[in-house]
Amino acid sequence: MRKEISKSVLITGAGGFLGGALIEQMCRQTNYSIMALTSKQEKLVSLYGNRVQCFDWGDFRNQKLPWHKFDTIIHCAFARKNRSDQDIAQSLDYTNELFVNAAKNKVPNIINISSQGVYGQACKPLWKEDTPVAPRNTYSLAKYSTEILLRNAKHLSGGTTNITNLRLASITGGKANLRPELVSILVVKALMAEDIIIMGGKQVVSYIDINDAVDGILALLWSDPARWKQVYNLGSNQQNSIVQIASIVLDTAKDYVDKPIKLIIQPADTELMVGMDSSLFFEDTGWTPRYNIRDTIASLFSYFTRESNIREWKMS
Repeated sequence: MRKEISKSVLITGAGGFLGGALIEQMCRQTNYSIMALTSKQEKLVSLYGNRVQCFDWGDFRNQKLPWHKFDTIIHCAFARKNRSDQDIAQSLDYTNELFVNAAKNKVPNIINISSQGVYGQACKPLWKEDTPVAPRNTYSLAKYSTEILLRNAKHLSGGTTNITNLRLASITGGKANLRPELVSILVVKALMAEDIIIMGGKQVVSYIDINDAVDGILALLWSDPARWKQVYNLGSNQQNSIVQIASIVLDTAKDYVDKPIKLIIQPADTELMVGMDSSLFFEDTGWTPRYNIRDTIASLFSYFTRESNIREWKMS
């Protein structure tokens, strides 16, 4: 019965890591009408042809978006955390314009991709949705601001727009548009037979595989929007120290690199403890993650065996 229903979805940031992976997965199925708001129209057209209808910022500003066609907006577009404060501020402006226009045009549903970074380090993990937020940097504060903007947009719609904010764990995995982050950096170093140097190493982090992130979002999309909570944590419910991740990388590297690679741990007082409880999301969607950190690392090794993927990753 589910296959007989079609969803009409607008994805912003469709040329990015998450947005691109969402479109790739949705294009494998017939029950989606997919639209993309992106600065990379030519790339998407070359990949998917007329399977994806593309719009750019000019179309948005010139009121050329067919708002009446969208069942749901999945808002992935936002400056990365390593971008300038100015870029992040511009992303906030963009987000506000998008939400206001969506609300005025009575778009039924909006899913906003937020970040686990909103929790900061004021409270120890595992963080739940009612854990007080305490952003520690401009990026995390901006992400929390998008949640406030979305709540305001719901009021602007007269309460007719269903909304939710997904506080997403750090994502990685062997797919196109991947950006450098801890796990992929360690994998590339290992593939190049470079020794891995860790400062401290006891820092605890939490990742979700890109495939799980996509599947989780699509599970939410197919759940009843009227029952969405305003905030969900979406992560793997797994935590790993940096030393544990590095050790798995070195173990996996044995299948790819002949030269022995050393793990060098240097003393450091750096403290970090990251982790969310995603039980509420699992309960409301009936979905659970499939991949653990070892699976994700294996996918990264497989992805980076192509030198072109390493070049693209380094240039991102």
